[in-house]
Amino acid sequence: MFDVEKIRADFPALTQLINEQPLVYLDSAATTQKPLAVITATEQFYARNNANVHRGRHTLSEQATHAYEQARATVADFFNIAVNELVWTKGATEAINLVANGLTEQLNSNATIVISALEHHANIVPWQQLAKRTGATLLALPLQQNGRFNIQQCVEFIQQHKPTVLAITHASNGVISPLWKRFYTQQNNKIPLPLLMVHRQLYIYNLIYSNWIAIFMFFQHIKCSAQRV
Repeated sequence: MFDVEKIRADFPALTQLINEQPLVYLDSAATTQKPLAVITATEQFYARNNANVHRGRHTLSEQATHAYEQARATVADFFNIAVNELVWTKGATEAINLVANGLTEQLNSNATIVISALEHHANIVPWQQLAKRTGATLLALPLQQNGRFNIQQCVEFIQQHKPTVLAITHASNGVISPLWKRFYTQQNNKIPLPLLMVHRQLYIYNLIYSNWIAIFMFFQHIKCSAQRV
């Protein structure tokens, strides 16, 4: 059974009283409070190992670099990908811009980019700018009146427009999109999709696409880790 008090005990910020009541924090969509393990690890790094990574040969720099790359290996192993397939950025916004800018020379006026109306601006503006630079067409997946996707309608939309890039969130304001699962099961069923980008705020799944280049982006500061991870 889910023990709320046991979970709360991991977060020092939640032990305080606000207006004489235990703090209930409801802004985790912006950033989460940090568990003691994260706070301790951060304090220990700044107290003992603080140095630039990949920028020095002295002991602290080598220790920091080892920890940095060990973290990369741990995350890569968790998602069953190669270490060199994992790129650190300061956040999903930078990651999306990195990919969009990298596609500038690859797209032209024959290309189509598809997003959705559920996207954060960080996953809209870079594609607007890319479309403007390259002449590509930018389209949005249709939504139902309740703000959710009709899966079959979306599949038909993709089959019709044959996008070069599909850049969609996996979760938006608590709504988890089932699109990724449908695309995965349909990947060999005439859904042309050279590049799939999934901007996922909560967690991601490792999927192997036989005929797609799949780029998953996730960021940690709303998942209880240190800032800028």
